[in-house]
Amino acid sequence: MKTHRGSGAIDRGVMESIIGGSFDCPAGMTPAEVTRELLPLLGSADSHLREGALEILSHWGEAGRFDDRELRDLGERMSVNLGVGIGESGTDTVFLRSFSALILEMS
Repeated sequence: MKTHRGSGAIDRGVMESIIGGSFDCPAGMTPAEVTRELLPLLGSADSHLREGALEILSHWGEAGRFDDRELRDLGERMSVNLGVGIGESGTDTVFLRSFSALILEMS
């Protein structure tokens, strides 16, 4: 599996290696680190990144990869995201709101 060392962004290759590799974390990273890097991708204008982040986070949620504190923190962050960009026009913030709602549905 491809090694990734917290560069601040999960790219397509790393995301595909997670999905194609039984949803294991990249070498040298914890689920918490990967989650921190995936969360901003929920608002990406790139549908591949947005949907990949959702797939990984949903799989990990269903598989019990998050403890109670992590789930609570995730839920709080997603709840805040529901209000990001409300009233704006001509922006992509609808992606973050919509995909945050999908994450809330799984938790």
